[in-house]
Amino acid sequence: MDGFADHGVPAEQAGHRLAPRIWRRADIDKLVASLLDGAADAGGRRTSALDNPELGVGGGVAPGVDVGVNVLRPGEVTTPHRHTSSVVNLVVRGEGTSHIGGREVRWGPGDVFTTPCWLPHSHAATGSEPAVRLSFSDAPLLRRQGILLAEEGDPEVAPSSSPAGWDPEVGVRVPESDGRLLGYQHLLKPVWSPIAPQHWSSASLHEALDPMDNDDPAYHGRRVFMLHDPATGRAQGTVAGFVMFCGVIVPGEVHPPHRHTSVAINYYTAGSGWSIADGERYEWEAGDVQLTPAWAAHGHANQGGGTVWGYTLQDTAL
Repeated sequence: MDGFADHGVPAEQAGHRLAPRIWRRADIDKLVASLLDGAADAGGRRTSALDNPELGVGGGVAPGVDVGVNVLRPGEVTTPHRHTSSVVNLVVRGEGTSHIGGREVRWGPGDVFTTPCWLPHSHAATGSEPAVRLSFSDAPLLRRQGILLAEEGDPEVAPSSSPAGWDPEVGVRVPESDGRLLGYQHLLKPVWSPIAPQHWSSASLHEALDPMDNDDPAYHGRRVFMLHDPATGRAQGTVAGFVMFCGVIVPGEVHPPHRHTSVAINYYTAGSGWSIADGERYEWEAGDVQLTPAWAAHGHANQGGGTVWGYTLQDTAL
């Protein structure tokens, strides 16, 4: 009958998982060059997205994650806009300033900053060289749900602040849990506080990680820090749906195999090494972007002469 579907999983989809994939620095550099040579769009933006052929055009590098490559020539400024997707920005090179929800963020190479959903924002390249950043967003997930919305312009908003937490007086508590029943008035006008943009400088990340750049044989943990916005609560995210880590792998270090239901996207900024993912070995170096699909057993290793530095984004909260 029309309008009904069999809930069984088709045989060709049963157990299907994306293949691990690497986007090479040389190809990303070519994309950056083409964006700089071409014309900016109507909003002053020069942007393209990494493509995963398994997911089709606009499908993201993973079902819930899009990785954009964004460039600006020196002095260029984008016009303000906003969208329902949340973004974690990683600055590859260049310097600039972003205005996000009434706040100013000054950034440089190796910095990470967030663009929370629906906050109007604009970006400017303020240095003497082009500004290049990677943007990790949940646009593919929202697109699949039909709620990826965008709006040009700069509506007046007060500087954003992080929510103070759940108000225990909001709604009616149910006796069997900590759940609430919200009246119709809350559906018509829900109480909402936006997550504020956050910024982690390269200097602060190096200050935290430099002491881990050693060959201490007694150290057996991961040499990473989570870029955490407390406003995300127990989701422990960098934004509502994503968490980003910055970390190092010292020469000779080999991570034991592990797996998780979250997708992992690595961007390496220094050093080289290899990974085992789904039983295949993949070589990588600084400037490469690497995808490890959800639930794929994997491990990373540094067999070079220098320390590997890199960032990892996961959709753990999703």
